[in-house]
Amino acid sequence: MKPFIIISILFVASSFSAFAALPYQARIAEDSSASVTVAATNTSVQHVKLNWAQKLFGKLFHKKQQRNEIPKEDALATASALYGFGGLFALMLFLAAPVIGVLALPLSIIAIAKGNKALQLGTSQPGAAKAGKTIGIVNLILAVVGTLGFLIALASLKGLLGG
Repeated sequence: MKPFIIISILFVASSFSAFAALPYQARIAEDSSASVTVAATNTSVQHVKLNWAQKLFGKLFHKKQQRNEIPKEDALATASALYGFGGLFALMLFLAAPVIGVLALPLSIIAIAKGNKALQLGTSQPGAAKAGKTIGIVNLILAVVGTLGFLIALASLKGLLGG
């Protein structure tokens, strides 16, 4: 397994070094022609062919730049809904694995906080913020009631067994 990891790291490193060798004026073409136009100072324009790894890293970098254009309040609203549903999922797992169910409390609190912040900042997605906040409140109530019920059941079981 280790040789595979080492070979993978070397392959990725060689792809990055090929990008680093390009001058700073290099521009990746917007179409899928898979070539780079290199315009170095005081030289003629060249066409350089990209390998598949360089194409992949170029697309990932382009998507990362597009992702940074999402407003903060919309990201908070989406995160609120995701944390709320994550808390609901953790709450469902409470019966099967109480250790995982404990995650429902912090996830619910985070969902409520992010939903409030998104609504204060004036998000364009108020439905997601309100849904995350509401699910977070319901999760918080159910998690507290479930935890208390679990502790009461555990204490009564201990009493029945004579402990």
